[in-house]
Amino acid sequence: MGWAHKQGEYNGFKYDNFVLHVATKNMNVSGTAVEQIKVKAPVFSNFLLESNVTENELIGRTIDLQYGRHDALESLELLDD
Repeated sequence: MGWAHKQGEYNGFKYDNFVLHVATKNMNVSGTAVEQIKVKAPVFSNFLLESNVTENELIGRTIDLQYGRHDALESLELLDD
């Protein structure tokens, strides 16, 4: 897994997100599929605190993404701890 921190303003609305670059399994892709997943900064920050890791310590690790209503990412869990 890799990540990028994106902050700014778009159409008058401020945003503060982390974009996770992840490898995933997809039956329609030969080999490993790659996705970018947007996570709100507070959700990602809470995950880092609860997992006791830094952003850079996540590179190459395995995480589980939990989605809620309207396919909004609600939580992350470190699986290879």
